Amino acid sequence: MIVLNQLAALSPEETKTLSIVAVMVAAIAGALLYPIVRAYARRLEGKAPSADLREELADISARPDALQHGQERLAELEGRLDFAERLLTSGRSARRWRGGSRPGRPRPTGSSWPTWPSSRVG
Repeated sequence: MIVLNQLAALSPEETKTLSIVAVMVAAIAGALLYPIVRAYARRLEGKAPSADLREELADISARPDALQHGQERLAELEGRLDFAERLLTSGRSARRWRGGSRPGRPRPTGSSWPTWPSSRVG
């Protein structure tokens, strides 16, 4: 009763706006609830799912396996990257320890660190 009294007190523009909003809300609710109601009705009827639905379900169930494979591959690549970084770092520290330098750059003179040839055959 209170709602009717408030609706009667609205101007024609407010009534028009309110009715448009009510129709939009009903349309959105119907669009959102239609698939749910349809699935529930199928379940009540006891119909088997269609071939398209089974195919989509198979695709969706394959996704976690693909994600797991991708995560394993990423972990393997991270391990390889860590290994390569350790190798590069240990090579740099060994050159520093030996008093060596990068190829193409002269060795520092007067170094107190002993220098050994990097490769000696014989």
